[in-house]
Amino acid sequence: MAIMVRHLQQEGAGKVLVLDWDAHHGDGTQSIFYEDPSVLFTSIHQRPLYPGSGGIEETGEAAGLGYSVNMPVPPGTGDESYHYLFDTVIAPLAEEFSPDLIAISAGQDVHFTEPLASLAVTARGYAELVRKAVNLAERLCSGRVVAVLEGGYSVEGGLPYTNLGVVAALAGLSLENIREPAVYGDAFLRAYDPSAHARVCETAGKLRRLLASHWNCFS
Repeated sequence: MAIMVRHLQQEGAGKVLVLDWDAHHGDGTQSIFYEDPSVLFTSIHQRPLYPGSGGIEETGEAAGLGYSVNMPVPPGTGDESYHYLFDTVIAPLAEEFSPDLIAISAGQDVHFTEPLASLAVTARGYAELVRKAVNLAERLCSGRVVAVLEGGYSVEGGLPYTNLGVVAALAGLSLENIREPAVYGDAFLRAYDPSAHARVCETAGKLRRLLASHWNCFS
């Protein structure tokens, strides 16, 4: 992601918004841009989980203070929480930052069948998240959006449906029929924790207050 962003900046993309949805915190990308206000790095990730970083207090340093935005979520977090974070944190920041390009670290290990994480996002929920990013790009930066496949190891249960959802969202196709087969219903019920959403909302409130001195949208 970082190499691509730097290349695109050399080609004229001055400001880049990075949306990192991999289940693991994007510590490498964050570190590279930690003092750089030309890249707004946002990460929704499970915590606790490797590599253990990505607390809300990690907001950048020097000129980049306020440009690293971390949204840790607990195990069992599902679609509603991801969309809540997009609508209440990411979208307002994007509007104020006004990027020249949006780059998505499209980690699909947030799916409820993922063996290396404990989240509960569905293929439809994931696809709609990408569609929201596409809509932001169309409104803010002439539709310039790119997605890079990162994590995702549920080869049969998750990737066929999440990948289809990503492609459909980027192509502007209907997402109505993006769904897993019914046989995976029990796996979702085992992964999903309905109590996680309240904790996500509480974390988001703390994060907005923490960032209020850097961003007018939260002041």
